[in-house]
Amino acid sequence: MTSIDFLNKVHKSLDSQEYNLSYSPAKSKNYMLYCNGNFIGGLFDEELCLVYVDSVSELLGQPEPVCRGYSSTAQHRMLVIPEEH
Repeated sequence: MTSIDFLNKVHKSLDSQEYNLSYSPAKSKNYMLYCNGNFIGGLFDEELCLVYVDSVSELLGQPEPVCRGYSSTAQHRMLVIPEEH
């Protein structure tokens, strides 16, 4: 699945829950995700990553956070969300 196909699939799934989701392109065919105008994560190498918060980490079984971002200097602590979630 290409990045844009994956992006459309994620957007369709989440936007159907009546949140105002938007995205903007980043480097290397990645995308930054926003909810109601706030940065919430991104699609990096076709993985959905959300900004780290304790409650989401607990729901996912406390996986190790990863650093992702739109450049080497703009990195965020994030959680990779498995596609089945």
